[in-house]
Amino acid sequence: MKLGRISAAIGALVLLASAGQARETVLDKALAAFKGADYATVVSTASQIASDAPDYAKAQYLIGEAQLLLAKPEDAERAFKAVLAVHAESQPGRIGLGRALAAQNKLEDAEGELRKAVAADAKDAQAHRALGDVLVRRENLKEAKGELVDAYKLAPKDPWVARSYVELLVRLQDTKEATRVAKALAKARPEHPMGAFLEGVVLERENEVDDAIKAYEAALKIDDTFLDAHKNLAILCHTMSATYSIKERVDKSLAHYERYFALGGKDPELESAYRSMKAFLGPENNKSKK
Repeated sequence: MKLGRISAAIGALVLLASAGQARETVLDKALAAFKGADYATVVSTASQIASDAPDYAKAQYLIGEAQLLLAKPEDAERAFKAVLAVHAESQPGRIGLGRALAAQNKLEDAEGELRKAVAADAKDAQAHRALGDVLVRRENLKEAKGELVDAYKLAPKDPWVARSYVELLVRLQDTKEATRVAKALAKARPEHPMGAFLEGVVLERENEVDDAIKAYEAALKIDDTFLDAHKNLAILCHTMSATYSIKERVDKSLAHYERYFALGGKDPELESAYRSMKAFLGPENNKSKK
């Protein structure tokens, strides 16, 4: 499983697998593609399920999650609305819709949907987390912290809940608590890269550059497809290379830029920084596709 690229919804998605059936269904194939991070195939496969089929709402939910990961939030919004058209009280569908709206910067609408989700189930950690993320973006940090504290209390071993909480704590300069949360996750979920990644985030904020690099590399040792770890390493080694005079960091930066793009990363700011670095270093470093 490509842990670094699969959204927090994977826990809900595994419940979609058809149990006790002798043959693999279309939905099973779409779910298998999702687990393999083949999101285009998820969409094409799940779209085969007709609107009057029993699995239609599940298929649309899966499409919505895949479209978010494909950076197509408008299509994700349509899919999640299709889920809610069939099951108006669907909590995953409501949370998905809120996240899709947020991805389009429709933050007021996203907040409204996610407040409905929290009101519907106050023990839903993902609802609290998604609302907290939107509130952070709306600069309502006090309320955002309350939502993320609730999410963390409900699901302290959830990597994505921990990430949202740690990133807010770092922003609030509470690196002591952020470190505790990161280390607790690394201990509780040693098979997941998020704990080590979050340790890197905190160490980077504290300007412990060498230790931050080691933490990000530890995350990638667990899951080399974790895009954000490659991204953070590329940027950190680039900016802390003493104007390209520290060769080891220059080499690491180039390697992680390359890996990020090879895995399908599409951050335009990262590409701009990479091109700038390559231009400065000269033609001998311009052998890549980028």
